[in-house]
Amino acid sequence: FVIVGLIGFGGLIAILRGVFTAAPPPEEGRELKPEEAPRLFEALAEVAQVAQSRPVDRVYVDAGTNIGVREAGGRLKVLMGGGERVLHLGLGALRNLTVSELKSILAHEYGHFSHGETRLTPVIARVQTQLMQTIQAMAELGWSTTVNPVWWFLRAYLWVYLQITSGHGRRRELLADRLSALSYGGDTFGRALTRVIENGTAFDRGISVAVGMRQFGRPVMDLYRTIDAAERGTPESLRTLERQELLARQVDKFDSHPPPLERIERVAKVPGTRPIESGPAWALFVDPQALSKEVGGEILMNINAALSMRGITPTEVSATAEQSDLVAEAMAAHRAALALDERNDRDGYRLLPIALERLERAAGERDRLLADALAGAAQIHLRREDPSSARAAVERAIRIVESAGGPDDSQLDDLKRMLSEIPEVRAA
Repeated sequence: FVIVGLIGFGGLIAILRGVFTAAPPPEEGRELKPEEAPRLFEALAEVAQVAQSRPVDRVYVDAGTNIGVREAGGRLKVLMGGGERVLHLGLGALRNLTVSELKSILAHEYGHFSHGETRLTPVIARVQTQLMQTIQAMAELGWSTTVNPVWWFLRAYLWVYLQITSGHGRRRELLADRLSALSYGGDTFGRALTRVIENGTAFDRGISVAVGMRQFGRPVMDLYRTIDAAERGTPESLRTLERQELLARQVDKFDSHPPPLERIERVAKVPGTRPIESGPAWALFVDPQALSKEVGGEILMNINAALSMRGITPTEVSATAEQSDLVAEAMAAHRAALALDERNDRDGYRLLPIALERLERAAGERDRLLADALAGAAQIHLRREDPSSARAAVERAIRIVESAGGPDDSQLDDLKRMLSEIPEVRAA
């Protein structure tokens, strides 16, 4: 018992040391100055008054779609309420949002301040991390760990701890939703939450298209312009399916957020007290185009660096912004056809030849980008048990790559390997 007690005491000391001495998380994004968005900072002051909380000290913007708050500083300082309040604002989340909808999202985030969650959450997270690290370190000692009652106790404690903190997390999200709804209206918050979710999907789709374009030397001059082009090329049927899937997603006992649809239904029809402002949220910034191009440009640089690390150095293709938009739209249409077919939606197979024809017009009939799309089409033909069409698509892709030439023949090798795996169809 003395040995077990010493081990347990040592584990407790390790956990407490990790909780209160861990380094603060690094800052992310680019700090936004009040003169760059005076109306946004006025909105933040209004929301702080609504939430009966002091305003944030700093605002950081990035290209993504996450919006969140935290308190920076030492663990004890944050726990005692003396931390520096920080808002992280993903500019990608502002797409199609009105001013009132953005304020309702900000009011939700300020609810975390006023309810004291930003003070407690870092401690909860660190306790969880230290528990997991302690359990992992004990497990690495070998078979003797299985006869150590402290190890079993910590495992059981972590299981209970995760359920309790996750349940608390879901409750605090609902409380923050309620604060937002009582101020700006439940329907306004519901629309805002839906649009932020849709913006996340649109952002991911646009990034995927941008990566594909850069992989084959196509210029991407403006990230958000590419995202908008990709959305224009995506059929409404896929967007509707994705929205339904995300809103109705199921959660388990370890999720920190309730299902979005439940959150929307709980605040529906709750009347707000603040006037409705239907203008675009982007109007809160002095020069939103320059700001979005700046933060989006960092993402594009990261894409180029990642491709370079993978040894991908494509031949650059000269194109205007309008031509790049057409390519992005066509790529998104092709990928949408693949996604619909994977969901067993009959529109996928119907849209496939239309999307390929559209991509051929936008990129050219001898572009490696078209060869890559043909390889994707071949996969659908194989799923449809049509090896003849699959072989025809891959053979055409091989001809395109061979005619394009270039030092990189990895695409050609992949296509030839794919062709060798497709069964030949013999005439009767």
